[in-house]
Amino acid sequence: PGTPVTVTVSPTSGYRTMGIYVTNATASRTGANTFSFTVPSDATSVTVTPSFVLDNGLPFTDVANNAWYFTAVKYCYDTTNNGYRLMEGDSAATFAPNGSFTRAHMVQILWNMKGRPTPKTTANPFRDMSSSNWYYSAVLWAYENGYAKGYPDGTFKPGQAVTRQEMVQFLYQASGSRSGSGNLSYYSDGYTANNWA
Repeated sequence: PGTPVTVTVSPTSGYRTMGIYVTNATASRTGANTFSFTVPSDATSVTVTPSFVLDNGLPFTDVANNAWYFTAVKYCYDTTNNGYRLMEGDSAATFAPNGSFTRAHMVQILWNMKGRPTPKTTANPFRDMSSSNWYYSAVLWAYENGYAKGYPDGTFKPGQAVTRQEMVQFLYQASGSRSGSGNLSYYSDGYTANNWA
């Protein structure tokens, strides 16, 4: 009781480890097939039950084979430009499909799509980011190419969630702002879209 325990499981060929269930304890994943937990102080024994799923070619334990977004996630993970994936996970083992999506994430993906070209500018145009931020080069590149803009107060707001209309605007600008037309009245809330979108 009270003893830290590390468990290693071995999935059969063609399968991967989804997780483990421990009676009266919570296990933390420490690797693709390793987990750790502490035996409860009042326990005389614990039962560890691993779960496995078919290997779908992804390292993420939170993307099920039958998830509606599985094909899209796999495409973004498998597709590379200059050795960079379109999207990575939020950790080595998780994708966080229900996690928030920010302005920093958006420009990072656009930058990955282009193979992460080195920004020509070295001047920081926004007061709410610094060169130590993981998205710094992506924002500089997107800004100098006109794919992303900041706010009148001199900020970029990298941690702000991206709305659907902001996302399509990012994609539109990154595609070269090609001319097109459409009728938003098809959507019951089309009238709420901003003019810039």
